[in-house]
Amino acid sequence: MKNLFSLLLLFTNICIFAQIGIGTSTPRGALDINSPTESIAGLVLPSNLDATNIKNPETNNNPVPGTIFYDIKNSCIRLYKQTNTWSDCFCEDCSKPINPTIPIITP
Repeated sequence: MKNLFSLLLLFTNICIFAQIGIGTSTPRGALDINSPTESIAGLVLPSNLDATNIKNPETNNNPVPGTIFYDIKNSCIRLYKQTNTWSDCFCEDCSKPINPTIPIITP
């Protein structure tokens, strides 16, 4: 009987789905870091000098799309996209415009 139970455990997948809430008992997503009132703390992102240093810890290859980090060299936040490339900087004072103006051509 004990061996049968052990065998069943080997071939059974147990799925557990959970949401984590810090400062809330009812999280609104997979991870909800919030407080019931105003918070004085901010979110500190992982930081690195170069986007090529950011790896998926499970495969040691490209990160998962949606990965974000603080780029120390360029003083900005960057996002790994579905196209397997890093976004340009999200910032206010970068030398590259975030939303470049498109010239209006009149007939």
